[in-house]
Formats: sequence, structure tokens, C-alpha cells
Amino acid sequence: MHNKIAVFSSDDLRIASVKKSLRRTPSMRVEAHRESLAGLNGSAALLAENVDLIVIEAGHNPDEELAALTEFRRKIGTERAILALADEALSLRQARQFREAGVDEILPDSATPEELGERIEWLTRGQQYPVPALRVPDPRQGRVIAFAQARGGLGTTTLAVNVATRLLDPRGLIKRTASHKVALLDLDLQYGGVASLLDVEPSDALYRMAAQGTVPTAAEVEDALIRHPSGLDVLTAPKTLCPLEALERGQVGTIIEALRDSHDFVIVDLPRALCDWTSAVMDRVDRLLLMTDTTVPTVRQARRVIDILTEDALNVDVQLVVSREFKPMIQRRHHKVAQEVLERKFAHWLPEDPKSCRSASDRGVPIHQISRRSPLSRAIDGIARQLIEDVGTRPRAADPAQK
Repeated sequence: MHNKIAVFSSDDLRIASVKKSLRRTPSMRVEAHRESLAGLNGSAALLAENVDLIVIEAGHNPDEELAALTEFRRKIGTERAILALADEALSLRQARQFREAGVDEILPDSATPEELGERIEWLTRGQQYPVPALRVPDPRQGRVIAFAQARGGLGTTTLAVNVATRLLDPRGLIKRTASHKVALLDLDLQYGGVASLLDVEPSDALYRMAAQGTVPTAAEVEDALIRHPSGLDVLTAPKTLCPLEALERGQVGTIIEALRDSHDFVIVDLPRALCDWTSAVMDRVDRLLLMTDTTVPTVRQARRVIDILTEDALNVDVQLVVSREFKPMIQRRHHKVAQEVLERKFAHWLPEDPKSCRSASDRGVPIHQISRRSPLSRAIDGIARQLIEDVGTRPRAADPAQK
């Protein structure tokens, strides 16, 4: 049985790209129409009557294309999928408009023939690109640790970055190599500071995923990672300003799944604002570290954050981290009252050390490289050690017991 694909494009290169992507799939036939949807003046629906998939262009004249697409989708209904090939000029806002107007998938013109053929194959089967279902926790998977905050300015990103580098746990007398493979995911799409703290060039990978509206493959997630000199794999927040809701739940879930399949630990730095895809993170975390202080307003806000984040994930292991305060020998009354309100003990205390934090930030290195013996550095080491002991790591693939 043959699948028919209609391509509406005024660009011969786009048509050739579609044909090239299907060379190894003889069961698919391409009907090329060398005109855009807008240029066909409403007659495209008749030309697409007996096809399984429609491929259109997006970005050359977006306003006219959107109007034509809306009318086209109304005429053909929702049964047949539409794939858009977008040029680099298409903005994130426009990409979202194309999705809302009826496009099922958006791919850039730069997509390889293999990527394009893969998407076409799934769409002609009447499916969206697959989103992995939630799985039963597997001891061979990495552990997901999320960092959240009760308010801004508590140093949550600083803690996430430094815990991630300590989880590498480098060992060796002459050449120290990482004992664990660690990935750091910055999901604060608007104000993420991971790239600055590690002195790496921010990537626009998350922005491109949001603009295309597609679920990334494991290979695409791997390609988006930046390797820090410490051995840490980093997926930064985009350098292009991006609204939090630009990413979708399925995209975030797939990114985390891909990272935990290839790493021992996945550290997720969450934005202060909560959004729809936050639940995709909470469904997969092994532990949530929530930064707070002991002032009344912050404790109240921490209580709200806990209630919201655990509303649908009741079994999430939440630990409280007190920012900029030494652990007291004897806790004062306000400490005890705060823990009663939060219904949890304060698990960790981070003493204030602005000098070390400033120096580490300016140099783009972890705090332990600046002041290994400082109280703050030792407190961060303690958090990392406890995570290794409590949460554990997946068995190594090279372990004979796993073969």
C-alpha cells in the first residue's frame, strides 16, 4: 500500500528535500505542487483530497500563510496531518501560531533527510512523534534531582551548579577522573544563570525545540549538551529570551528521560514561576531540594510551593535547604515553628560566603576550586555526599553483575 504526500511549496529546494528524505521508503509517493498554500487561493484542499500527509512552507510570508493555513485546515478537517518546513526567519511566536492554526509538526529547513524522513513516517502512520510513557523506576536509570526556590535571591542556581560538579566525584592519584556522569539542565528559560556561573556559551537548543514544537530524540538531546571542563554535561537556558510556556510537557519529559538514560545524575534547575510542564519534572524526580530562609514571608511561600509541587506527586522526597545561615547548635523558637509549618525538618544549612561566591562566579568555576575548606564549600560537599548515599546511582554498564 502506498502513502501519498502532497507538498505545497514555491521553493524547489524544499520539494527536493522531501523527495530525498523518502528515497529509502518506496511505499511513499510525493505529489509536488510548486506553489504555497497562500498562492493557491483556496484550491489546495481539492488537490489534497486523496493524500495522507500535507507538507507546507512556513516563514516566507507568515501572515498570508497563516490565513491560508487556517482556511485549509477548516476545509480538510483534522484527520490528515500537516508538516511545516520553516526557514530561519520564523520566530517562536509565529511558530506557535502555526501550531495553533493546525500544523502538527514544524521542522527547520536545516533538518537532515533522516530527520525529515523519520517525522514523515510517523505522521503518515497517523501518529504524533512518540512521547515516552512514564516508566517504573529502573535501577539502571540515573537519578533526577530538582532544585526549586521559595523566593528569588536565595542562591538556588549557585547550589544546583555546585552540587552537580561535586556529584562528579573525581578520583585518582595522578589523573582524577569523574566517578559519575552528571547532566545539568537549566529550565529557567528566561533568566537561567547556569551558563554564566560555568562560563560557557549558552545554547539555543531549547529555544529551537520550543519553536519547532517537536519532541526531541535522544540523539538530539545528546547533541545539545555542552561539555564543561569539569566533565559536567550542561543543557543551558537559551540565550534568546523565551517564555516559560514555550516548551510543552512532552518535550520536557522526553529531555529528562533521555538524560537519565545516559547519566548517573540529572540535576534540574527549575524557574521560580511554575508552569504546565513543571509536572513533567515532578513526575520524574527522585528528590526535590527546596531553598528557603527562616523569615515568616519566605516560610509561608515555601509552604505554598511544596503544596503545589506535590499536589499530583505525593511521594516526592522534598528536602529543605536553609540559605545564608549556619546550622545552630540549639535551634531557636522561630526555627522550630517554621519546621512545624512546613511539616519537614531543615535538612541542610548553607552559611553565607559572598566573597567565595563572587570569586567563583567571576571566574566561572565551582566554589570548591576557590575555597575548598570554607564552611559553604563543606556544606555543599555534604549535600552531594548525602545524595550519593541516599538516592544512589545506577549500576554501571561495565559491571559484570549487569551483564
